[in-house]
Amino acid sequence: MVVLAAREAAVLAVLRAAGGRVVSRADLARAAGLDGLSERRVDGVLVRLRRALPEGALLTVRGRGWSVVPELVTATDVHPIGTSRKRVSPLPETPGS
Repeated sequence: MVVLAAREAAVLAVLRAAGGRVVSRADLARAAGLDGLSERRVDGVLVRLRRALPEGALLTVRGRGWSVVPELVTATDVHPIGTSRKRVSPLPETPGS
C-alpha cells in the first residue's frame, strides 16, 4: 500500500489518466492544481511521488516530462491522505492520441 499526500495523489491521478503518455511539467502542474507553485516545488512533489511508488513506476522523459507505468501503479494500491483544495483537471487532448 502506498500512502500519498494530497499533492502527490493529485499528480499521480493526472499521470494515471494520461494512460502512459508523457505529461509536461506545465500540463502536470495545471491539471493537478499546482500551477501556483514554482517549478522546483513541482519537482519536489515528483521526487516524493517517485520515492513512494514501486521502482520504475514513474518514468522521466528528459526534456519532455513524466509518465507512469500503469501496470505498476493500480488504484487499489494508492491511498491519499489529507485534503486538496484544488480539483484535478483533465489533460488537453493531443493529436494522435
